[in-house]
Amino acid sequence: MWNTAFLGVVHPDVQYVFDEVHHRDQGAFAVVGGIHDPDQRAAQRYATAEGVPTYISAAELLVQASVAVVDRLYLDRGQVVIDTLNAGAHLPADKPICTALDGLAEIEQTTLATGKAVNLMLEKRGYPRAVAAQQLVEWRELGDVVGSISTSPHGMKYADRSVGFLNVKNYGGIGNDLTMHDLDGALFCGAISAAQTGPPPGHGSTVVYGSVTLVIPGAIVTSEVSWLTPAAAELHGDYRMCLTGTNGSAETFWAGSGSTRVFHEVPLSRWTVPHRRSTAGFRDQQPAPCGHGLSSTLPAWRCGPNSPRGQGGMEQPW
Repeated sequence: MWNTAFLGVVHPDVQYVFDEVHHRDQGAFAVVGGIHDPDQRAAQRYATAEGVPTYISAAELLVQASVAVVDRLYLDRGQVVIDTLNAGAHLPADKPICTALDGLAEIEQTTLATGKAVNLMLEKRGYPRAVAAQQLVEWRELGDVVGSISTSPHGMKYADRSVGFLNVKNYGGIGNDLTMHDLDGALFCGAISAAQTGPPPGHGSTVVYGSVTLVIPGAIVTSEVSWLTPAAAELHGDYRMCLTGTNGSAETFWAGSGSTRVFHEVPLSRWTVPHRRSTAGFRDQQPAPCGHGLSSTLPAWRCGPNSPRGQGGMEQPW
């Protein structure tokens, strides 16, 4: 059983890991060993819910840990990751894993030296609509993917942010944070295989809006992000991503119930559209693996040559 330490509980997405610890193999896979965070009130809130102790010293908690979840203040994460690896623990870390390129280089070197595993908590990969988009690329429904463009507006939610959250030194810039899911989505869906970019925009005094564009042979990937969603908006962020290919495009909506909408150059009149949802006209496919042995909830349907589709697009909820 994996003894799991939590080094920081800054971002609420850390709850995904607590849930995974309890639900994987009915709780027989891992156990929460303890929680450390410089913010003692935040640490105690999670510790009370989990029924585990808090630790003033991260080093003391790491002594007994086989896995450590890193969710500290962004500026601190790089060093915490290195300390965790040197202590002999594997780790998943919230994104971004660090705020500077030299810190990333040191993490890479330490990972190789220790042989421990480092992962980012990119949970959007497990969303059924992400798996749907990935399969559309795999099945070459879109032809050759030549571009991906996404928009990720976020609500600021000042009351939920730690003091100094958007301080440039602590935060590292909006391009270092909010673009991660979008760029990873393009990688995960197979739209791009590798890319390099310069320092992300959003540094300096303006950290509420940013855009990153990756230009690689054969494709362009753009991610536009902001903290400007109005507080009164129904959704925290109306995220969406569009993959454009030589034969068509697929638009994925992350917020709400989510769906993947497919547009294709084949005229709709050439296909029979069923009056109700059924598996008729679809080819059966096995559910795709999602993460470490998990199965996706994507229905075993494929938008194949016998399926209804057309220039006007057909929405396929997943």
